[in-house]
Amino acid sequence: MTQPKTFVRRASGLVREVSAIDVLAYNMFIISLGYSLFMFFYWVLYPGASLEWSIILTIVVSIFQGLVYALLAAAYPRSGGDYVYMTRILHPALGFVMSWNFWIWMVFYVGLQSGMIGFQGLAPMLGGIGFVTGDATLISLGQWAGTPNAYFMIGTGAIIVYALLLISGMRNYFNFQKVLFAIAIASTAVMMILLATTSHETFVARFNALAKPYSNLEDTYSATIQTAVGKGFTASAPTSWIETVFFFVWPWLAIGYCMLSASYSGEVKSVKKSQIFGMLGSAIITGIIFILLAFLGGRVFGYDFMGATAYLQFNDPAALLIPVTPWYNLWTALLTDNVAISSFMMVGWFTWFLVLAVAAFLFTTRTSFAWAMDGMLPNAFSYVNERYRTPVNTILLSAVGAILFLAGIAYTSWLGVLSGTLGIGFVWFLASIAAIIFPFRRREFYKKSGINWEIAGVPVISILGVFNAITNAVAIYIMLFDWRAFANSTTSEELVVAFLIVGVVIFYVMKYVRKKQGVDVNLIFREIPVE
Repeated sequence: MTQPKTFVRRASGLVREVSAIDVLAYNMFIISLGYSLFMFFYWVLYPGASLEWSIILTIVVSIFQGLVYALLAAAYPRSGGDYVYMTRILHPALGFVMSWNFWIWMVFYVGLQSGMIGFQGLAPMLGGIGFVTGDATLISLGQWAGTPNAYFMIGTGAIIVYALLLISGMRNYFNFQKVLFAIAIASTAVMMILLATTSHETFVARFNALAKPYSNLEDTYSATIQTAVGKGFTASAPTSWIETVFFFVWPWLAIGYCMLSASYSGEVKSVKKSQIFGMLGSAIITGIIFILLAFLGGRVFGYDFMGATAYLQFNDPAALLIPVTPWYNLWTALLTDNVAISSFMMVGWFTWFLVLAVAAFLFTTRTSFAWAMDGMLPNAFSYVNERYRTPVNTILLSAVGAILFLAGIAYTSWLGVLSGTLGIGFVWFLASIAAIIFPFRRREFYKKSGINWEIAGVPVISILGVFNAITNAVAIYIMLFDWRAFANSTTSEELVVAFLIVGVVIFYVMKYVRKKQGVDVNLIFREIPVE
């Protein structure tokens, strides 16, 4: 098909050099074992919710998410992800506004996750090692790493380093990812072995011995649970399937992002096979790890103990009898008396956070680059460095935005962990609608797409889209009406609406500008973006 002359140029300048294994590792880092810390921590807000069954539910629905995006990526094998699908299938304005919405919230998450390197990476790592070794200096450093100033300083440094890494080229980024992926997987394997071979009694004895200098009690473990119960914590709550369903938004926050590699499909080799392998593989493998962490953690640490410590941290941190925040990774450091092994596991947890932020960063740069190639940003943002083959200006744009969000997160309470997922949930829902109608709205293109599979005459991608739309509608409902998702604050909801309005303004301003330049952008959105 002849490309219209209205594209910024006739070739993107990006190179296909990303393998299926790279896609798998990328999506596993995006899902991130590190986010299980949030999942285990906020679980206490859902009395009776089953960690394991909620994760299983999330894995199942994430398979639909992964398949919808993998098939759309195969049909439109270009960088830009949702932006490309929705502008070509639904409507250009709707597609751009939703893509802008996704982009701005992912820039928010780059800021959030960069700050988390200190808050949930360094702080637990230093505090955990200090707690195990009795080193007060490390405990003090860990406490500092959890402060707003440290959050901003460490996060800003990380964003600058990540920007330089992404500018240096995809090959360098994925080599960096491979090394840290090996460390992360090795440390996770060690942790799983220790969880499977350590008894509950051994953990309790080890915890009591390490906690005694701070609590002056022989049985700090039991005292912690009793203290939490006295303050309102419900121990051994009976299983509630309603609470299990409501809790699913927390594992969904992680596993639902198995689709993010769609953003750089224009740089992936064998797109259909690589994206299906990477998206489904990451959802299933990481989901299984989450289940094992939940089940083995409940057996070794005790569900009531995990809930009690989180409950006290939420309601009365001063009542905690230890000097460090009770994240799940702290408990894993107590699985062995060997300081080197404990330290290696804590470094592994830190590694998951380290790569998560830069992986999200990569997504934002390819999305805005796709806008620029369609003329929806000034031409400067379509610039690709000839040596490194990277879109330098969109990388810098994301870096500036992430630092601004980082400052807001560090020094205000306007936004929650799931604030962005509320906005992104609408994008995932509409992408599912695009998948449903694709075979009918773009019939001729669908027939030639290579994904024109049907069951009893019904397109497979439409069936998958229906299931995925239902999942995302449920998630949006929970985030809108259940405060425990921390996504429905007035500020969060106002920002979702505000960002959508800004997206509309940008689209129509750029459309007007291009029209004045003699460019009909409507022609662009009838074509597949340039290779």
